[in-house]
Amino acid sequence: MRKAIATDGAPKPIANLSQAVVCNGIVYTAGISARDPKTAKVVPGTIEEQIELTMQNVKAILEASGSSMANILRMVCYLESRDHFPALNAAFDKWFSKDSPPARAVLMVPLFGLPGMLFEVIVTAAQDQN
Repeated sequence: MRKAIATDGAPKPIANLSQAVVCNGIVYTAGISARDPKTAKVVPGTIEEQIELTMQNVKAILEASGSSMANILRMVCYLESRDHFPALNAAFDKWFSKDSPPARAVLMVPLFGLPGMLFEVIVTAAQDQN
């Protein structure tokens, strides 16, 4: 069974798509970035600030999906510059257990579709087991 997820705790999509879709206990998110949940505009700032806001948006979408940050299986991360790797690694150290961090792929994207955007992530997570 497929279910679209929408939450006010994260920015609304700017196109006809779901924030996430749940199917057979797995959560698949759309691209999530450092957009303000109320205005949906990119919040300018450092890469550290943008990663932090993005992770907060990820958390809100996962919680609305019946999941959590601890249940992330894989993250596909898009960075504007390879110079941002240390900030991404520091964020992983903060947000995830060193014993069982999610799988991760990172791609360099020098030109995002939204001005000022430095980071975006797509997440696959398991739902909480009840």
